[in-house]
Amino acid sequence: MYDSFLRICHDLIERFVPVKRINPLSRTHAYPVLKLQKQKLRLWRKEGNSTEYKLIASKLKSLLQSEETKTVEKHLSNGNARDFFKYINSRYKNSSDIGVLKDSSNSPVNDDSRKASLFSECFSAVFTTDDGNEPSFPLRTNALMDAPIFDPCTMELMLSKLSPKVNTTPENLPAIFLKKTCTAISIPLSIIFSESYRTACIPHSWKTAIVRPLHKKGAKTDPSNYRPISLTSSVGKLMEKILHKHLISFFNDNSLLTNCRFGFRSNRGTESQLLSYQASLLNNFVSKATTHSVYIDFKKAFDTVSTKKLLQKLTSYGISSEMHNWLCSFLTDRTQQIN
Repeated sequence: MYDSFLRICHDLIERFVPVKRINPLSRTHAYPVLKLQKQKLRLWRKEGNSTEYKLIASKLKSLLQSEETKTVEKHLSNGNARDFFKYINSRYKNSSDIGVLKDSSNSPVNDDSRKASLFSECFSAVFTTDDGNEPSFPLRTNALMDAPIFDPCTMELMLSKLSPKVNTTPENLPAIFLKKTCTAISIPLSIIFSESYRTACIPHSWKTAIVRPLHKKGAKTDPSNYRPISLTSSVGKLMEKILHKHLISFFNDNSLLTNCRFGFRSNRGTESQLLSYQASLLNNFVSKATTHSVYIDFKKAFDTVSTKKLLQKLTSYGISSEMHNWLCSFLTDRTQQIN
């Protein structure tokens, strides 16, 4: 069913989506800047490095600097933290090309295929192999989670909120296409999602990740100093969001998450944790009480979680058999390719 959906989408993209080549180095300036640029070029061709040409060049340089200052101030003072860091990262000129790496024998590696193999071996070595033990988890609740409803209206709303990106995905279906066609594809996707949840059958492309290594720290020749960024299916991530929202709602309704937990929770981000911690410090300072703090940094914590034990623990939280089967299928037989 999903293969037919992809085939139709690719055919529509091929037939109706225009292709436009964009120069990433080109910039659009205000009209006064463009006017001075043309005037400067005209004077250079006519008079060369004349006095008038130098005057126009000085005016253009001043205008460009003023435009750049306004642009920077606009991005830095808009009050949106996400846009702020996005702008800073865009100005940080860091090449994504991977240079020479060194293997286990400290020999240089220049071949792209061998580099990909080194990264694959390094990233896969982090994962923990389950020891086979099956610990018992006490029942946390007698409630049983209901099945999620994949309503076409909800699907359309979530699709319309996607970022209009021409992103890389395993199935070559960019998010901007899903956003632009949200009304037309909401019903087909709701049927596909409902059937996938009922049968625990997940398309292979949803379990495939295109991994891009990003340098984190240390020597760039050491593959272990890179962290993997996984590019996955935009459609698969949409279903993940729906199920995640349903799971969190069930956990909150049945008080299965502690109030001490911050981060990756709605209205309980890391900023809230810092404010709570600061309040405790101030209260203890005023009352002249002692404050003891323990800081723990788990290295690559998410990569070392045992999938088998995680699924066993979810059963004690009232997760239904359909949800459990879907999550089990989603977390097993996954593949990755280094790009």
